[in-house]
Amino acid sequence: MRKIFSSLVILTVLLGGCTKDDPLLPNEEGLQLTCNLKEVEPGARYHTLRVDGVPAETGTYITKVNAAWARLERDTLAEDGIMELWVEENTDVRRRSLQVTVSNVNDPFQSGTIEIFQKGLGESDENTSGDPLSDFRIGWGMNAYDEYQSSNSIRGRVFDLNALAALDKEDEFQSVQEIIRAQSDFMNVSATSEREMSALLTSRQDKSSNFLGVKKTMRRYSQVSKNMSSQQYCSYARITKVVASRSIDAGTIQYIVEKMPVTQIPFTSRFREVYEKIKNTNGANRDQQITTMLNEFGTHVVIEAYAGGMIDYIGTFSRTQTSQLESIAEEQSKRVLGIANSSASNTLKNSLISDISQGASVEIKGGDPILRNNLIQGISKLDRLDVIPNKQLQEWFSSIVYTGSNKKELDLVDFKVMPIWQLFADKTISQQILMQVLKMQEQSNNKIPDQELGMDNYSISLQDSRFSFSNTDKSNTSLVKIYYVNNVPVLEICEEYVPKIRSDQRIQVFYPIYLGKTNHSQGLFPGDGEGNRPASIAFYEGDCYVTPIEEYGTSQKLSNIYYIHGNLYEKDYGNACAVPKNTTVQDHRLQFSEWDVSYPVVKIGPGYWTRTYITRKMQFGVKGAGGRFMTKEEVVDGILFADIYQTNSTGFLFPNEEIFGQHTEAYYGKQTLWYLPLTRDRKHLIEYLGGNMKTLFKGQMTGFDAQFEGYYGSYDESGNDLGKTTRRENGKKCYVAFKDGTTSSSGVAMVLTPDYTWKSIVTSAAFNYYPVRLFRTSCYIHDNL
Repeated sequence: MRKIFSSLVILTVLLGGCTKDDPLLPNEEGLQLTCNLKEVEPGARYHTLRVDGVPAETGTYITKVNAAWARLERDTLAEDGIMELWVEENTDVRRRSLQVTVSNVNDPFQSGTIEIFQKGLGESDENTSGDPLSDFRIGWGMNAYDEYQSSNSIRGRVFDLNALAALDKEDEFQSVQEIIRAQSDFMNVSATSEREMSALLTSRQDKSSNFLGVKKTMRRYSQVSKNMSSQQYCSYARITKVVASRSIDAGTIQYIVEKMPVTQIPFTSRFREVYEKIKNTNGANRDQQITTMLNEFGTHVVIEAYAGGMIDYIGTFSRTQTSQLESIAEEQSKRVLGIANSSASNTLKNSLISDISQGASVEIKGGDPILRNNLIQGISKLDRLDVIPNKQLQEWFSSIVYTGSNKKELDLVDFKVMPIWQLFADKTISQQILMQVLKMQEQSNNKIPDQELGMDNYSISLQDSRFSFSNTDKSNTSLVKIYYVNNVPVLEICEEYVPKIRSDQRIQVFYPIYLGKTNHSQGLFPGDGEGNRPASIAFYEGDCYVTPIEEYGTSQKLSNIYYIHGNLYEKDYGNACAVPKNTTVQDHRLQFSEWDVSYPVVKIGPGYWTRTYITRKMQFGVKGAGGRFMTKEEVVDGILFADIYQTNSTGFLFPNEEIFGQHTEAYYGKQTLWYLPLTRDRKHLIEYLGGNMKTLFKGQMTGFDAQFEGYYGSYDESGNDLGKTTRRENGKKCYVAFKDGTTSSSGVAMVLTPDYTWKSIVTSAAFNYYPVRLFRTSCYIHDNL
């Protein structure tokens, strides 16, 4: 636990530090380095500095710091010269120094050193204590690019609380309030990419900040998993126990900033100095002053802070999961954090990638330091699917209390903030600051690296006429299209029936394609302008999940969608997205090798169907006693009737091995090719349609266009032998056959009649030939052009 000393006022005169005008400690034959940071405050926090003096394009430079109480966020110097320096709290009254050495990896003589001082407790800013619980750090700056809801993200002090309190008026407002409370909260956030997680956590801190923040929290994901970012989903969970809070009246701050002269606003002297320079300069000079302010004071100001303890957990999961991501992420988080006492489900076992024993997986703050350290040590010995020992967890949790003796063991675990640009009444300046904050996400210290992701980001206009469907009332029209960029499949566009949005007609839905597979957990409905606003859509088995996008009204429609590293969004979340140039849109149709006929496709719920029956022989049959293949199929009136419970000949399967067959993905056994539908697919279809089979009829909403072609055989529906082999029930009934399993010789047939009734009958290889419709899942692999 950090020691806390009372503030002492001392006079310290130390020469040194690094400035633009004063190069520090250059090697005789080495680099003449300068930096923009001379000294830092005594508190534990991150600092952003820029190093100049390194020749451009001269190779890689490694960086080292000589103090055990400091660390650099990376061990090489970025091209823009920006470094992130973390320093621990200085609990001494005396200042201390550190040196950062920058050396060319191939030429040790090309090196230089900069020196930075950290103030002692007696030198801290006005009315400031080294103890964060003395003021809960309200009125201080916070950098939203650092850690999520962490005292480590606190930057310089913005408001002088004593001067602010002097403005209080009993009959109008109290600027500062402190409350003793007892409150525990659990949160769990899941995301399909690190970028999405970054955006979600940033918006939880401040909904007005549309950029990708909390980068230092995001770096933990790469530390707990060996997989590339593009190969995993992620989750973030935390439990906080709050025992006290302190706040500034945000309305008071806004009133003061808008109504008072700058000289009377209760800023600290240092912040006022920077504030006035921003107001009194223009152009590049103003930009430089804004940069200084953001580096020194952060992007936001803390207006409310909560003290107590916190434990968080980050996990990563295989991308083979789709709509179950949220449930398995919550299951794992609750298991790890002691909220649920259960063994891991098979789904979780198969999908969890990260290792809890990795140091970055769990972070703990506050509470008894001995109990906290015991907890940390115990976690380091756990296996991948283990959970934190509940007894140790509860002992630590119980130690988080607000008493005179325990107060020093608390940490700041949650914040409410306001954007720092809102402190400027001049809207032009405020907007300039906001623009510079957005640009900060492209700095080397804030950027999420793209090299692992290996994909481009696209802004896709929905006004593209190629996305429209025509002649949809004709059964030969495919209701699925594929959008390619540089010959790579990127989007699937479906005109489909989604009764949870519209029960009277089909709607257009867009899905991202990643590594050839369609992601059913990230469908986007752009809105129809007719009362149905834009929404996110996800499918799992027979369930459909629709989440309206709150920012849009019922009469609004999306004009663009954003494909970002394999995911699909309604906005760019601060990513630079290019308009794709080399694009192609094609109807998605099933075509077997060497056939001159193709079949249209329709998506219904979680699966895809050929919209018409197959019309050519697929060589269903069985090998006879002499090894000769005997076919069990007939083409009658242009329709293939087959004993679907038999296999197909090698002569058909071999040239179509990448189109049709029983190949399955590794994790969940779902087919990656077209296949004969199974009884589980029938179950999901019925569940999705709510038993309303009328929607499958020709001219109805699904686009399935059921054909009443009967069946071919010598048995009736109950298996009674009728003697003559012929086509039966033609024009009277529609038969859709399903197998119990991929190699099963039995199953059921769904029987539809023109009066909109339906039933199921048991079928087997001993009975009749049925017309063939084929089926696929979202695990089907779309090839490049």
